[in-house]
Amino acid sequence: QTGGVSPGPAVAATPATVTGVVVSATSGVPVSRALVQIGMRAMLTDHDGKFEFDQFTGTGGTVQVTKPGYYFSLDSANAGGVYISVSEMGEPLRLRLYPEALFTGTVTGPDGSALPHVPVGAVRRESDENGTRWVPARWTSTNAHGQFRVPVPAGEYRLETRYMARLSMGQDSIMPVQVPDISSSDTSDMIRIHS
Repeated sequence: QTGGVSPGPAVAATPATVTGVVVSATSGVPVSRALVQIGMRAMLTDHDGKFEFDQFTGTGGTVQVTKPGYYFSLDSANAGGVYISVSEMGEPLRLRLYPEALFTGTVTGPDGSALPHVPVGAVRRESDENGTRWVPARWTSTNAHGQFRVPVPAGEYRLETRYMARLSMGQDSIMPVQVPDISSSDTSDMIRIHS
C-alpha cells in the first residue's frame, strides 16, 4: 500500500488457456460430459474427460464440476467448488469426481406389509478436531411399495426413519428406527458404503 491507495487485484497480463481432465476419484477413468465451470464460463468435457478454456483472464476462479451420479467432493465444505489461482492454472488441472453410493431397501411393518410414504434418511458420520458428529446427508420417502433409494457420497452412515403420527383411526403410528440398531453390543454403529 502506497500513499493510502490500495493496488487493485492482480490480473493476468495476457489471456491464458486453462486445460485439464476430469476423472473418477475411485478408478482414474476419464469422465465424459461432465460440466466444468470456472467463474462465469462453462463447458462439457469431451469423451476423454478433457476440457479447455481459452482466453482466460483474471487472478483465478472457483472451479466446479458436476455430473449426475457423481459428487465433486466428499467434504461438504468443498461441495461448491475450489478456488484456483491463475498461477495454478498454468499446468493442466486434474479434477476428481466421486461416484455416488446408493442405499436401497424396503420399509415394512411388523406383519411384513410394505409401508408407503415413510421418511427415510441417511445420516453421515463426520469427524474433525472437535470430535465425531452425525450430520443429515439426504432424506427421501418410501414409494407406494415401501421402497426407498438414497444416493449419497461414499462414507460412514446410519439409516433412520422418522416418527409418523397416526393419520386416522385404525392406522398405527410409525416409530423411528435406526439401522444399524446401536442398542445391540455386537453390531457397529455405522454402515460403511463405497461408491
